[in-house]
Amino acid sequence: MKLAEARRTAWAMPLFEHAAAPVARLPVLEVTGGLHLVTDLTLGLGRVAYDYLTKSFKGNGS
Repeated sequence: MKLAEARRTAWAMPLFEHAAAPVARLPVLEVTGGLHLVTDLTLGLGRVAYDYLTKSFKGNGS
């Protein structure tokens, strides 16, 4: 991970509605601080669990 920028200041964090993580609905009781990081993150190589693009894949019959 390469850290490009980091700020620790007083700021207002915008919360947006998201179907998988509805954090914007949580009540904010007290703001104790904020940290904003801008990074370049590259994940290592993994392994293929199942290759759906091979010719042996039959699909759903259509």
